[in-house]
Amino acid sequence: MIQNMSQAVLILIVVNVLFTLKGFGDHLFFDKFKFQVNQILKGEKIRMISSGFLHVDWLHLGFNMYALYLFGDIVDARLGSFGFLAIYFGSLLAGSLYSISYHKNELYYSAVGASGAVSGIVYSCIMLYPEMQLGLILIPIPIPGYIFGVAYLLYSIYGMKAKNDNIGHTAHFGGAIGGYYDNGVVKGRSKIIGGFYLVADSIAPSIKPVNIANGIHLKGNSIICRISDNLSGIKSYNAYIDDQWVLMNYDQKSATLKYYIDEKCPKGKHVFRIVVIDQKDNKNQYLATFYN
Repeated sequence: MIQNMSQAVLILIVVNVLFTLKGFGDHLFFDKFKFQVNQILKGEKIRMISSGFLHVDWLHLGFNMYALYLFGDIVDARLGSFGFLAIYFGSLLAGSLYSISYHKNELYYSAVGASGAVSGIVYSCIMLYPEMQLGLILIPIPIPGYIFGVAYLLYSIYGMKAKNDNIGHTAHFGGAIGGYYDNGVVKGRSKIIGGFYLVADSIAPSIKPVNIANGIHLKGNSIICRISDNLSGIKSYNAYIDDQWVLMNYDQKSATLKYYIDEKCPKGKHVFRIVVIDQKDNKNQYLATFYN
C-alpha cells in the first residue's frame, strides 16, 4: 500500500502524524500552534497553517489521513504533485481565512485539524471525476461523487449555523471552496479585520460555571462556562475531561464556552478542568468532579 502511494501524500501524512504526536504530549506546543482567532488577528498568522497539522485525538487524525490517502493519490495522479500540493495548502489556507472571517467577532474561537485541506482534496477529486462512485459505511449502495459533494456542503452550512457539535464546519466549507483548481492556481477570498494592543494587568481572568459544579449529576448534553477578562483580554483557554484535552466552542450571542458531551465522556464519574490565561499570562483554573 505505501509503496504505491504518492510521495507528496506520504510526506504530508508523516508530517501530520509527527506534528500531532508532539501536540498530544505537549500542551504548550498544542496551544502555541492551534487555530485561535484572537492570536491570529494579533499577528500570529502561522497558526492558520500549523493548526492544520494538529488533531484532537487518534480518531480525528485517522479519519483525516485515511481520506487524504484515498483521494490524494487520485488528485496527484491527475494534476501532478505540484497541483496536488497547491490544492492542499491553498485549501488549508482558504479554510483558515474563511474561519477567521466567519468567527472574527468570536475572539476565543479555536480549532485544529487537517479537515479544511482534506476537504479541498476531496472536492477537487469530485470535480475531476463527478461520476465517481463513493461507498459510504452508513449507505449500503454507492452514490455519485457530485451528490455527496452537494450533500456535504449543505451539511457544513447547517453545522455552521447550528453550532451544536465540536466540528470545525467553517474549515470544511472554506477548504471545499478553496479546492477549486484553475491552471495551477487555487483561488479563495476572505476579509480579515480588527486587531488591538493590550494593556498590562495582574488580575487573573474570571471563570463562571453555568451548569456544572463539584459533585453534580450533569443534566443535558453539554458543559457551559463563561470566561472574561476586563483588562488585557483572554489569550487562551484549554479544557480537559479526565486530563484529556477537549474542544470548547465560544458562542458570541451568549458569551459562553460550551463543550458537547462526546465519546471522551462516557457515562460515569469524570473530572472537568478549564484553564484560562490572559495576555499578561495571569492564569485561572476551575476544577469540578461530576457524573453523567
